[in-house]
Amino acid sequence: FRLGASGEALPPAGIPAMQVVEISPADWLVGLVQGAVPQIPTTLLNSVIAVCKLSDDLYSDRETGVTVRSVSTSVGAMNVIF
Repeated sequence: FRLGASGEALPPAGIPAMQVVEISPADWLVGLVQGAVPQIPTTLLNSVIAVCKLSDDLYSDRETGVTVRSVSTSVGAMNVIF
């Protein structure tokens, strides 16, 4: 075995063992409530509002046609498709 800089044992190098995990409906609900729902505001801010602000900053001298509604519709459609 190997030791780290402070003398702790390091795990062996190599590919870890993989296994199939069964996910219960309760696990899906927890994942949805604790993982997916809190992600919505972050996604909205990063992929919609920031794009609109960037477009306005970069092309403030001309009309781009980029609106929060048009970007959010495009992002939403891509999320449904992919």
